[in-house]
Amino acid sequence: MRDKDGNKECFNSVECENCEKSENMAVCRDSTVSYNSVNCDNVTCCDNSVLCETSVYCDLSTACKNCTFCNHSSHCLNSADCCNCMHCLYCIDCCNCAYCMFCEGLVSEKFMVFNKQYTKEQFFNISQEVCRKIGKLIYKHPAKLTKKDVERMRKSVNGFDPKIIKKIIRISELPDYPTKNERRGKK
Repeated sequence: MRDKDGNKECFNSVECENCEKSENMAVCRDSTVSYNSVNCDNVTCCDNSVLCETSVYCDLSTACKNCTFCNHSSHCLNSADCCNCMHCLYCIDCCNCAYCMFCEGLVSEKFMVFNKQYTKEQFFNISQEVCRKIGKLIYKHPAKLTKKDVERMRKSVNGFDPKIIKKIIRISELPDYPTKNERRGKK
């Protein structure tokens, strides 16, 4: 049975909506089987996290979006199997990394694009260019990328490596609970 805010089997939670089987949550929405998290939206099994969105199995993380198994990380986007990373975009299997894009298997690296080292200035110039060229695709969950989306990235990003994107797509999981637009039948 759901309460007045649409929560089911939630305990010690405050100002949450449509959450299930969660505990000690605050201001979370559409989340399932998560504990001790604050301001998370549409997450599954994300414990002790803050401001995460549309992520699965991301523990002790802050402001990660569309991530799967990214623990102790902050501000990561569309990444999977990363730990202790910050500001990583479309990365997989990286640890202790910062400011990396489209990377795989890195340890303790900074300012990398497709596993190639850049200066801080070069990295930020490249990242701005990538964001400009692929636009809203940068925010699309990897599990929802189409072949057309991947082809657009390939054409837009110098040094594009389709193997990295395919691995991220393969391992990425969507949270258990659909977003409000998905429940309403919108994309």
